[in-house]
Amino acid sequence: MADVSSSRPSAVRVIQAPVYGYATTAFSGVTKTIQPQVQWPAYVAHPSVQCRTPAAAPTAVPKALPGASKRVFTNAKSLMMAYNFKGDFQINGRPLILSVDPVDSERSHVATGLRAWDGGIVLAKYSFDFCCLPPVPEHENCHWEEVESRLEEGLRFLENFPVVLREVCCVLPHGSCWPSDTGDVLPRGFAECCFPGLRRMLLDPEGAGSWAREDLEEEFRPLQGRTWSKRQLDAFAEDMDQVRSTRPGKLVDLPCRVRVGDHGREMIGCDWRQCQSSRDSANDCSYVRAVEIGLRILNTHLPLPDLDLFISPTENDFGDWPVPIFTRCRPQEPRGLYILLPFEWQLHPWQSRKATAGFRKAMVKFPWEDRTARLLWRGTNSNWVNRPCSMKRVSDGSMPWSACLAGLDAEILGLWDDRFELVWNFSNWFATPRGALVLLSQYVEGIDAKWTGISHAMEPALWEYFERMDMTSEPVSSMEQMKYKYGMNVEGTGNSDRIYWQLHTGQVVFNHESSQVAWLLVDLRNQSRRGLLKPFQHYVPVRYDLEDLVENLDWLQRNDEAAASIAATARQAAEKYLSYDAVLYYLDRAVRRYAHHLLLDDG
Repeated sequence: MADVSSSRPSAVRVIQAPVYGYATTAFSGVTKTIQPQVQWPAYVAHPSVQCRTPAAAPTAVPKALPGASKRVFTNAKSLMMAYNFKGDFQINGRPLILSVDPVDSERSHVATGLRAWDGGIVLAKYSFDFCCLPPVPEHENCHWEEVESRLEEGLRFLENFPVVLREVCCVLPHGSCWPSDTGDVLPRGFAECCFPGLRRMLLDPEGAGSWAREDLEEEFRPLQGRTWSKRQLDAFAEDMDQVRSTRPGKLVDLPCRVRVGDHGREMIGCDWRQCQSSRDSANDCSYVRAVEIGLRILNTHLPLPDLDLFISPTENDFGDWPVPIFTRCRPQEPRGLYILLPFEWQLHPWQSRKATAGFRKAMVKFPWEDRTARLLWRGTNSNWVNRPCSMKRVSDGSMPWSACLAGLDAEILGLWDDRFELVWNFSNWFATPRGALVLLSQYVEGIDAKWTGISHAMEPALWEYFERMDMTSEPVSSMEQMKYKYGMNVEGTGNSDRIYWQLHTGQVVFNHESSQVAWLLVDLRNQSRRGLLKPFQHYVPVRYDLEDLVENLDWLQRNDEAAASIAATARQAAEKYLSYDAVLYYLDRAVRRYAHHLLLDDG
């Protein structure tokens, strides 16, 4: 662990506690060939970072917290405990916080400083971003003193804790932080004040933002040397409207158009009514809307160029569209003109920050050595059982991945009725990745995989069989899953987004091959496919048919240091590249690069 106590003022008492996975010493793991073209990493280092004392840290400490009443202290204690701050308040009118968990974040341990005063201790919590990275200028309209002046009485004590104030207002936005007369889902003050990490990358794209370059090169390779005019984009939109008119209310998976004009001053969003259907009247193009929110935040800090883009609302794509399509999952083959973006929960500020902040704080509760050395998975039967491909033949390479997507283009065009008539039964349930995993769980002690419900049609007798054989369970929260060393990302309707939060949890994540490619992930079959998240460094790849899952799990259980190394490396990458600020930065780079392929002034 990095020792930062020597760099603190003498008046600051540093309290540290161990958090597994970021040791300063490196070790060598055992090399084991899993597949002919890949090996386990033979050497994985755990770098440490020496943090400077925050220059902005105040030195004057008040004699008592403002409004020091019993009610205020009760509220304060509840809030502190909600954020995993261990401690209590001393009675006799002298507030005292005994200890605070350290902040573990992005390759370092930033010790928590506690300033002693008048027999009491005042919390001074510093994040990695606040403590170890150079400050960036605030947005010109961001004034935290105005935010403090609006705080309700029960939160006024946060005036003395600026870092905690930012967390309360920016991770779980409180109504008194960002009042809105319009009821806008994106409060203006939140967009202006809560993105220092994003601003750092936008101001330094060749330094802090250079991590995104390789994946952007990969995604835009099919667009090289090509441009699209406004006339071509209008024609495509008209074609989509004509197709929709043939089956009103059923073509909900067609790309939706979003436009930005007048140098960011105007945005014409997706018509969410295009996503509604008789089967799902509540569908509001939520993925497209999450992208729109991200674009609005980006435009607040750096005006966007004029844009005209089409975003897919579906969880998996397949089709030879004449214009580029932004999507969360694209087919391995044929590649098409798809451009990958993060998933919905990653792009939505409330979902993303709440989840990642919770995982970061929960890590101290679940050190690696205390976790159960089993693979835990819970989920529904969301795999399609009518895909015309063999998991084994695809895994062996004797059948192309495109076979698994045959007919998907017809489904996107609304010709989906037969698909919903096919049901899970005794002869097909185990021929899916999720079914195969639950079946393995019946025979392998190290795997605990069960169904939590039904999401696709299933014969009633099959569900009764699952219940009788103890193959069902209540859902397990993501926090509870952190008690286990191993997790698994299994595709459902499309390529699963579970891996992006699992990497934050300190687990080793198994990820199977798929016919769909997801954001930042390397494709093992296509060695030219580059990706930031790499196999055997950030996750463990397995075959589509899961044939090698048990072997890989067994090896990890017998080589615990190598497993811990992968889990730690994954958390480092998640902290740095899967934060909400980083997700927005990638979106920014993608749409600005896309703008170079547009000719929007052709009349």
